[in-house]
Amino acid sequence: MSFAPLSLKAAQWVQKRKSDPAGFQEKLPAPAPGVGMGTNIINCIAVYLAVSLGASLVRSTPLVRTDSGAQLERDWGQQIRLKHLYMEGNSRHLQINPDGHIDSSNSQNFYTLLEIKAVEPGHVVIRGVRTGRYLCMDTEGSIFGSTTYREDDCNFKEEQLQTFYNVYHSPRHKKVLSLSLDKRPFIPNRELPPLSMFLPRENELPTTTHSRRNPERETNDTDPFGMRAGQLASPKLSRVGRG
Repeated sequence: MSFAPLSLKAAQWVQKRKSDPAGFQEKLPAPAPGVGMGTNIINCIAVYLAVSLGASLVRSTPLVRTDSGAQLERDWGQQIRLKHLYMEGNSRHLQINPDGHIDSSNSQNFYTLLEIKAVEPGHVVIRGVRTGRYLCMDTEGSIFGSTTYREDDCNFKEEQLQTFYNVYHSPRHKKVLSLSLDKRPFIPNRELPPLSMFLPRENELPTTTHSRRNPERETNDTDPFGMRAGQLASPKLSRVGRG
């Protein structure tokens, strides 16, 4: 439905209403010659709705949420994420031990606290905060904590499922990261092995006690997290050989 143009008197009344709030109670002006009562009423209704809508918008326009969107989209803006990988199926957290053994814990601790760094969109490197060991995979799909970073073994593709859990798989070895003995390859939309779906959980440990134990590092360790060399500005890890 279209509205007829405001008559001159109706327009004058609107202007007077703005400048003199007390005039809000006065009667509407008589219809202009040639303009029917129905048209004049429609004009007044349109004016009232426009004024009311404008005031409502000023009062209730919400702020844009900066944390909207999927968790992955929120986190990519951060270079290093401090997370605990909570496993679907056994309600435990992936844990990197000082000797490199990977197991799980039923609660958050400093061995389950992980640094997750994006090396390129959708690809991450994961390192234990306390041990300084990288989460890696061998050719058979077995996972271990290594003092040495090797791109082929320690880079993982991070995929978010419809359940909001993440799955990680090796682009090089084609296997799914799993704490079970089932080391099957990753095939989109196919059944995943047990203990392979992870929910990155926020850290609840005191932030002042993230002490790091630096293991003896092998000579081909490039320190991709840049903790020693101050390389945090670089989003891409250096490529190293499998020496």
